[in-house]
Amino acid sequence: MKTPTTRLLRIYGLGLAIGAALPSCVEPDRGSSQTVTTYQPGNEVRNLPKGYRTEVVSGTTYYCHDGTYYRPQHGKYVVVTDPRPINRLPPGYRTIHHRSKTYYECNRVYYQKSGSTYQIVPRPY
Repeated sequence: MKTPTTRLLRIYGLGLAIGAALPSCVEPDRGSSQTVTTYQPGNEVRNLPKGYRTEVVSGTTYYCHDGTYYRPQHGKYVVVTDPRPINRLPPGYRTIHHRSKTYYECNRVYYQKSGSTYQIVPRPY
């Protein structure tokens, strides 16, 4: 005896079989399997992303990819803010005195005053 549920299952199964035989008209979402990672200043990475470029700012070498700057440090790369001089220090910075020089640190990024601006510098110790 056929019930409405049995009939519905047969129709559904037939629809699946037809759908499997036809080529797809829908373009698959190719971006869904791609992972996007963003880093904050102070994060460390072991390897630079593919397609990075090298920039030298005030004698220090930086690597840049998609607006993120990296500086080599202890065999890794630390993410830093844009190394070009800035007019103001970021909020939450602390002042460090080391070997009679003054540094400013925020999120493991170190700055020194240079005229009326601040410049990112390597870790002083």
